[in-house]
Amino acid sequence: MLDEHLTEDSEQIKFLLDNNIYSSTSLKRILFEEYWLKITKNDTLLYVSDIANSIAIPPEKIADRTTLTVKTNQINFTADYDVIFRLHVKHYDDGTTIILGISMDNSIKQNQKKLATIFIITLIIISALFYYLVNFLLKPLVSISLTLRRLSQEKFSLGLVQESNDEIGFLIESINLTFEKLRNHFTYQKDFLSIMSHELKTPLSVIKNHIENAIEREDIPLVMKEKFSNDLEQISKLNQFIHRLMLLTRLEDKTIIPKSIRFNLSELAHELCQFFTDLAESQNKVFTSEISNQIFIVGDKGLIYRAIFNIVDNAIKYTPEEKEIHLILKCIDPKTAILQIRDQGEGISEEVIMTAESSMFSKSIYDQDGIKNGIGMRLIIAILNLHTLKYKIQSTQNGSIFTIFFKIA
Repeated sequence: MLDEHLTEDSEQIKFLLDNNIYSSTSLKRILFEEYWLKITKNDTLLYVSDIANSIAIPPEKIADRTTLTVKTNQINFTADYDVIFRLHVKHYDDGTTIILGISMDNSIKQNQKKLATIFIITLIIISALFYYLVNFLLKPLVSISLTLRRLSQEKFSLGLVQESNDEIGFLIESINLTFEKLRNHFTYQKDFLSIMSHELKTPLSVIKNHIENAIEREDIPLVMKEKFSNDLEQISKLNQFIHRLMLLTRLEDKTIIPKSIRFNLSELAHELCQFFTDLAESQNKVFTSEISNQIFIVGDKGLIYRAIFNIVDNAIKYTPEEKEIHLILKCIDPKTAILQIRDQGEGISEEVIMTAESSMFSKSIYDQDGIKNGIGMRLIIAILNLHTLKYKIQSTQNGSIFTIFFKIA
């Protein structure tokens, strides 16, 4: 299944190259940033992703369906564990070669650390419950309350220990039953999303190939070719949605390792503004910005770019014509900078925000045209949480303000 997924992604990349869509910087970041990716044509380098620049794989080890173990110290990480990559190599008749790799899992060493952490947390919980049950009458309830809060952040991956058959023991048993149902719900949801994302890619690729072949036929009327082109655009949007859904699943499962590098957030903001100024103008909207120079932060540049891109994209999408979207990047003190996006759209409902923050789907994130804010907002919050970045969302019927707080490096 993984090899089929890499093959389909290689075909999509080749399609972008053949149709000159590859030149868009923003699209490159959206589609290619999470892969170990190298593209050549007749021994001339066309594109190399950031992670491929960071990891030097010897040419003799690059082969189709090869699994490689890479030390994390090669990609600017301080933690002592390995990352396993699955490589896919595709050669085309026009001389193009695409080498595509994706991280599969961490080494046994990291899993041992996770198991040790879970064991320590479990031991602390058992010790705390035993101490409070022996010495105090009411403090076990406080301990359970604090533990519930911690477990909710772990998505109910742990349980409470029942040490008695009294009222407290019955309460703990009820909580564990609730955890079990919620744990099964989360497992079912993640498995369903993963299976659905992969299963959709194959029929979409088949449909796309049929449409492309039809467009190339000389006996197809021009009107039909125009309709087929519109269909291809819709398929491209659906493919992008599937990529976003798969990235979201990996973010929430914590199988993506962010790259901690120091970079210029001001330059990234200027790059985004250049793209969105033209986009807003084409939609008869106004995009303005106030950006302070030389603001540096530490984090995964590609993921942070994607989060800010999605925020501004949503702001433009839901802002009416002749209204304004404003981006601000400035320092509020010597250690803190804020990036703020203001729009004059219809606002974001509290239910959508709570749904995204709780990492659960809800009917409220859908409307008659399909997904409205749910997936995009959820992806944004997942990236911010991965970087432990604080944020604030203020929304009314007259517009929204999304503020992210960055530590200056």
